[in-house]
Amino acid sequence: MIREKLTKRVYYIFLYSAFAVMPIWAGGKLINLVLDHIFISNFVDGWQQIARHLEATISALPPLRSGQLAARMHRIERLAARASLTLPATRTRHSYTYHLKKINQPVENIFLAVESTRIIIYGLRKQTMRRLDKYIDGTENIYAGRFQALPGKNPGTYTGVLQL
Repeated sequence: MIREKLTKRVYYIFLYSAFAVMPIWAGGKLINLVLDHIFISNFVDGWQQIARHLEATISALPPLRSGQLAARMHRIERLAARASLTLPATRTRHSYTYHLKKINQPVENIFLAVESTRIIIYGLRKQTMRRLDKYIDGTENIYAGRFQALPGKNPGTYTGVLQL
């Protein structure tokens, strides 16, 4: 009798604990999904529009020199501002960098570089890269479509290339 009561008590504790943990886990996943959506729709889409506008109105973007991506992107920021284009809002000093902080995941320090026919996105984590690929191409295939990715220099990161 005592053993049966103890078994029931342990069973109910386990059951109630599972029901308490599931919404917390699902809520974290939902928040991360929303953070990815904000990153993609505001930051990546914003830079796509800027890159297309600048390419259509300016004959050539500033030249790309090795090791000077930040300086080049700063010049592109100034060109966009002169053309009265709204730069994507980020919580960083520059509109071409983005810090994506998700629940229970490391911070993604993302850097974006615009070229004449493509946008290169450095520092994507696997989950963000997959969501970006699905958003742009409709399917998750990092080796085909307008968005493609390869492992980045830092462990656990990817570098994505978005064809304009």
